Amino acid sequence: MSETTTHLVLGKPVTMPVQVRTATAFMGMFSVPVRAAQELVAHTGLEILQYRPGHGICTLVFVDYVDGDLGPYNEFGVCFLVRNHRNRGDGTRCTTWEMNPSGVRTRLGGATLRLGTHPIADELRSLGLPRRALASSSIPDLRMTFGDATVV
Repeated sequence: MSETTTHLVLGKPVTMPVQVRTATAFMGMFSVPVRAAQELVAHTGLEILQYRPGHGICTLVFVDYVDGDLGPYNEFGVCFLVRNHRNRGDGTRCTTWEMNPSGVRTRLGGATLRLGTHPIADELRSLGLPRRALASSSIPDLRMTFGDATVV
């Protein structure tokens, strides 16, 4: 990630690679019915990977970016394991990144999901997410570097 490029984002220049000096993160991994997950991603052309018949993996990711090139902000991600997206050939983008975590804790289960009233909660409910995670991880001290996205 030694090559640098600059992009204009919301009227401000952002130089790549982006450095995150301080962040914390948490994730919960859930088993979901593959049919419901596939309906959510159908418009992308991606195919949910079945880790066992009829079930896919949905990971909910929460990151608190405390100090970095983009300033402080919070991020929430809904991630699915998918079949090889590189075979699609229609502009899928891939971002290189390096992660330097410290103090990582991972355990089977360990997280209980409580969905609120936000419209995203309704979308997550449509997945049939179970109340308990298959696995959960926390990272109290995280540093990262994000490179430019490339088309694959």
